[in-house]
Amino acid sequence: MAKKNLLDRKDLTKSRYTGIIAKDKYVSIIDYDIFEISSEEKDKLIEFEKIALDNAKKINDHLFSLGEIFYNAQKLLSHCNKGTFLVWIDKLGFKKTFVYEVLDKYNLYLKYNNNKVFELSNRSVREVKKLDEEKALEVIVSEKPLEKLKEIKATIVNEIEEAVIVEDPVEQRLRIINNRIKELEIEMEELLKERNRLERNRTK
Repeated sequence: MAKKNLLDRKDLTKSRYTGIIAKDKYVSIIDYDIFEISSEEKDKLIEFEKIALDNAKKINDHLFSLGEIFYNAQKLLSHCNKGTFLVWIDKLGFKKTFVYEVLDKYNLYLKYNNNKVFELSNRSVREVKKLDEEKALEVIVSEKPLEKLKEIKATIVNEIEEAVIVEDPVEQRLRIINNRIKELEIEMEELLKERNRLERNRTK
């Protein structure tokens, strides 16, 4: 998979949190005719829409910057005394949970080279980390990640159910075992990463 320079943010501006700019005028991404509202109300909502989307994009930009900072700071402090990174973020006023949620997104960004990971909810990120690369990328690039995630999970369940119906008992059991092994391998990989991180912090 192609590597991306940590400071290369060329694609960061390609966010879905943007409307269309035509001659310096914002063009809405919503068809307000279906709302049956007055033209004054429509104008206000379009202004609200523009501000909301502009701020949403700024949030994503800030999360990217924070992820990059936390990632590099963690690397710099990895050889220091136990808990140095946690002390560092605490001194800055950041909660540990928030920092590691941002790091999870940034690590996914580095892995899949796609800034849309910063649009995912924290719960979606946890689910994406359990998927194989092909399915994970499908969720990340989707315009509706939650729906795509549900669709993929439903497909996995259907595959197992079809295997139960079609296959003989031995093949059926083997398929279930193999699928479970894949899930455990992904979980084991995450646990090993967490263990290594904790061990590094313990030796600081």
